[in-house]
Amino acid sequence: MIRVAVVDDHPLVLASLEGLLQDAADLQPVIAAADGQQLWRQLDDARPGVIVLDYDLARGDGLTLCQRLKERVRPPAVVIYSAYAGPSLALSARIAGADALVDKRAPGGELLDVIRRAAAGESSIPDSAPDVREGAITQLAAGDVPVASMLLAGTSHQGIAETLATDRQDVVHSVRRIVGRLRPTVGPTPLPTPDAYCLRCRATFQRPLPSPCGAICPTCFADGEIVTLTNASQPRTARAQGEGSGDA
Repeated sequence: MIRVAVVDDHPLVLASLEGLLQDAADLQPVIAAADGQQLWRQLDDARPGVIVLDYDLARGDGLTLCQRLKERVRPPAVVIYSAYAGPSLALSARIAGADALVDKRAPGGELLDVIRRAAAGESSIPDSAPDVREGAITQLAAGDVPVASMLLAGTSHQGIAETLATDRQDVVHSVRRIVGRLRPTVGPTPLPTPDAYCLRCRATFQRPLPSPCGAICPTCFADGEIVTLTNASQPRTARAQGEGSGDA
């Protein structure tokens, strides 16, 4: 049984991911936390093998938390789960030590497969294109460039320390600077609901409906009720058809 922790500051996403994990026979959700503080309080007792971690947290950010988790003696596998998955985040996630990066718009089954591969020690972060690497390197201080290059090549912190004839703690400090420098900025938070997983009846479905019904399955949508999110990220219910409109 793979023990999984989930960190996401949106209650609907957190609840949906817990349900998704509970439906998988080989996965066990052991922590559901809104931020790093809640995670740290439960980490030693729960002993998760994999942590699914949102990048854009209301308090803190997922890359810094990932980097801190990877400093542990027996670090868990970390899957960055983000609506901002892209080349820049992939590069930063690799430097922070993440094992995988999954777009929140991906089907739930894809996330489950990545969790299983991460637990088995397999990395699912694609290599960055040369221009993305070069652009990132130009943003770093000269002393941090060798560390970043070795991290992208998969060298461990201890291996970097030995290669540079320095202390491992110096490497850790360098990694923190690099992650802070390369951490991608994000725009307005998109609708933080997992496609292909119904937030109303919790059933899975293969083809997400167009916005604003992307997280509601066809059966529930046919009932005439849809669930959307306000700008304050609070659920509200609206009629699927005819609400607030008169006859033409």
